[in-house]
Amino acid sequence: MLALDDNYDTWSLKPRVGMGDIHFGMRRSDVESFSQSIGGISRERAGDDLAEHAEESLQAFADLLEPEEIAAAVDAMREAAPLQANLLTEHRESGLILDYRDGQLCEMIAPRLCYRLSVGGVRLFGVSPLEAIAAVQRATGEAPLINRSFVMFPESLVVLCDFIRQDGQGGIEVAGEGSDDFDEMSVSWRSLPFGPGEDWGGFEPLHLP
Repeated sequence: MLALDDNYDTWSLKPRVGMGDIHFGMRRSDVESFSQSIGGISRERAGDDLAEHAEESLQAFADLLEPEEIAAAVDAMREAAPLQANLLTEHRESGLILDYRDGQLCEMIAPRLCYRLSVGGVRLFGVSPLEAIAAVQRATGEAPLINRSFVMFPESLVVLCDFIRQDGQGGIEVAGEGSDDFDEMSVSWRSLPFGPGEDWGGFEPLHLP
């Protein structure tokens, strides 16, 4: 059985910096020394592989996206392919996903499996979705934006996916409150601004209760 470090400091999200003592800009060999905390590498993928199989990859979201939205996303991914050629993605045994650009850590993605992830002492997958969003807001000092199932803190480069969703009628659905299961719940944060092929338009202010 995989035994991982379970303390808050190790799994503490630091916007634009990293997580715990793992910092953006580290080389893969440096990050490997934290395997006891985040697990070993279970698989890895080169960025140009993602562009090559873009349509196949996006079929996983067929129930959430309209066909024209999938087609637009595929086109954007293929357009951004030259920028993905120097990108490598690691999947860790803990569930944590790490992206490296030119050999340096640039983004981290934590699915719900990463229940240890915390910010400001609050475990983001251990409290209600609204409490998790409020914890990130306190930590960043930034008001959140929302577009469908994405909550973004644009200056801090933090995105929460599937914690809540706009319901199309001016309200929101909250994961675990009578709505369908939100299987894709995740938190991502990075060091580099969003680039070509990453369309984050259409966001509007999110007013927490």
